[in-house]
Amino acid sequence: MSNWRGERALTAEELARRYNKEARAWTPDDSSQGNGARETLPRRRITPQSLFPRKRQRTSATVPVAGASPLASANVSPAPSEAPVRVKTEAEVQALEHLRSMPPEKRVKVYVGEKSTAMEVGLEDLDKSPVLKSFISESGAPGPYIMHPTLVTVNVDHFQSIREFLLMDEYMPALVNNPRGEDVLPKQLDNCTTPDHYRHQALRAGHVYVIAETLRMPTLQDLIFRKITQAQFHPYGVKCLLDLALIIFSRPELDGLKQKGKVTQAEDENENEEGDDALENWLINSLKDEFQRTMVHHAQQFFHVSAHSACRRREFGRRVLRRTVEDWDALRPDVVAIEIDG
Repeated sequence: MSNWRGERALTAEELARRYNKEARAWTPDDSSQGNGARETLPRRRITPQSLFPRKRQRTSATVPVAGASPLASANVSPAPSEAPVRVKTEAEVQALEHLRSMPPEKRVKVYVGEKSTAMEVGLEDLDKSPVLKSFISESGAPGPYIMHPTLVTVNVDHFQSIREFLLMDEYMPALVNNPRGEDVLPKQLDNCTTPDHYRHQALRAGHVYVIAETLRMPTLQDLIFRKITQAQFHPYGVKCLLDLALIIFSRPELDGLKQKGKVTQAEDENENEEGDDALENWLINSLKDEFQRTMVHHAQQFFHVSAHSACRRREFGRRVLRRTVEDWDALRPDVVAIEIDG
């Protein structure tokens, strides 16, 4: 190989030998340093590899793009909000202490969920649920217990609210007065501070409502109804109402369990004179009041709920439309109804 002058190019070994030879010839002797201490210059031996180092391998790194931030895009759905921190109240602590003081034969273990999570309640507490009481078994155990196929599919967290009500006639979070007064609506939920907290609790309460109906606990259903309808310190919004409607209107029929608990539909305190569930009626009226916003922004979700087989059997979509038309018909003939989508 030749360089640009036409001369033969030196190899790496030849370059290294030439450099080392010149370096030895350049090293000064002792006399050139005078009588002072000789200063030794550090030298390193040159090798062919040091003259021609290996090429650096290409590496790649991922650099975040500014526009890819979740905060920069309004189309990215925010992460689900966490539920508020659960804090035991004084009443709950006292109820648990009272339960522990009972003899074993007065305590009942209830096994819930796919993993058979054990929850303990008092035997006398089961008077609030005739269905649960009918499930009690005492054979082959140190104390009474309940293990029934009906409870296998129940969410353990949701059943925790059932247990709280059995122990102390309340479930958390408790209803709290509006800061402006005791009789002022909407009320608040204890330890709930954000709109997502209220939506989360409304949907969770809907699931507990369905379980309470299954276990024939109308008093608990009344309490849940009051919390859902009164504790809207932050409005739920149409999407949350439709999610809640899917939970309530798609619940299973309970004819078999009504006979098991020896409770007839006429004895259900949560049924109105038309035979419709009170929470169903509230949802119908709430969505009727938001009908235009529902059709403009949430039509797909509305028709999805309406098409569900159980919701269709309870005439969810038809009832919302019928109530909307009834409101329009109640207006005077000379009135033009204009809904403003806020």
